[in-house]
Amino acid sequence: IVTAVASLRARARGEGAAFVAVDTDGWVKGWSALEYKIDLARGVNADAVVVVGDPELYGFLEKSLESNVYYVRSPSVQAVRGVDERRRLRSENYIRFLEGGTREVSLKSVKIQGACIGGTPFEDERLKASIESQIGSPVKLITRYPGGVCIIVDSERQVEPHEIKGAARKLAGGEVLVVSTGSMKGVLAALVDADGVEHPALLVDVDLDTMTATFKTRFQGEVRKVIFGRVKLGEEYHEEIRGRILV
Repeated sequence: IVTAVASLRARARGEGAAFVAVDTDGWVKGWSALEYKIDLARGVNADAVVVVGDPELYGFLEKSLESNVYYVRSPSVQAVRGVDERRRLRSENYIRFLEGGTREVSLKSVKIQGACIGGTPFEDERLKASIESQIGSPVKLITRYPGGVCIIVDSERQVEPHEIKGAARKLAGGEVLVVSTGSMKGVLAALVDADGVEHPALLVDVDLDTMTATFKTRFQGEVRKVIFGRVKLGEEYHEEIRGRILV
């Protein structure tokens, strides 16, 4: 998120914007949330940070950031949203940006970021047989990347890396990542055009034999690159998984 926001800021300034305001939402609970706010302020090289209605947060950020930090009181009337309402609104926004069309993209002809299937195909029958005997599911594809291998298994459940043990680990010769075909459906992605603009997309399916991906997306122009995210949406566009490689 920090990288994407910084990129958007740079683009806006490059197109002549006098200033850029970034609304980071008001949810700041716990250390990771604090670090995220700080990283974002640093990532966009913020001249000023405005804290609304939270003196404790204001004091913390003032000690942590080189930016000018300002405090303003909360408005007398404000909307307070619970977890369920936030979830519903997020789902509605996903629908608004993703519904409207489908398309296929050949993953052989574009750059791929954030996906195991973008690695170099790696054939090792001993490794494949050893893994299949351990997890009880067919191995669809093995790819190699610097320092490890990624194993794509034909399973609806998410197979965990710790399930790959013993001889299979030794044959892999490094880090082992495991992706299940069932986890791929519903992964958020971005289709990048020739100008570097990222268009929202939702992965519907991947044919691993032809390396063709089907996406829900409004974008129908030329695709130069596909960036796979680490968020998986369910049928009602609710977030089911966050923070792990899913493709």
